[in-house]
Amino acid sequence: MSEFDITLSGIVYPERRVTFNFNGTVDDANVGKAVSQDTTAGATVKLTADGDEIIGRLFSNEDRAQQGGGKDCVVELSGGFTLPYKAGETIAVGDRVVGAPNGEVRKKVTSGTPDTATGLLVWAVDTTAKTVTVLL
Repeated sequence: MSEFDITLSGIVYPERRVTFNFNGTVDDANVGKAVSQDTTAGATVKLTADGDEIIGRLFSNEDRAQQGGGKDCVVELSGGFTLPYKAGETIAVGDRVVGAPNGEVRKKVTSGTPDTATGLLVWAVDTTAKTVTVLL
């Protein structure tokens, strides 16, 4: 990529960063992964599971158990995000993606056919890093 290439990754809207409770392991390895709503408790997110709707990208996290609190995180709800995709997936620009296990993404498929109507639209693919760039 040259200095003149256009990339959508890294577009951020700080005012669209929201604090949630986090259900799952809180560690820095999860930062940058896709999250979805966790319906077991209010105001709670989790790393995506297979087929989950992606609501944002994990921006930061904190385990406050030692202070008597829970696990908190900040989620970016809008922007241009680079997200890891599931091993073995073949994803192309223009495909739609949904959550995959452990905060990754996969191609959206309905009844065995790629679904081009719902899910996040893929704008760029890096097959070496196994990531896609999406706008949310």
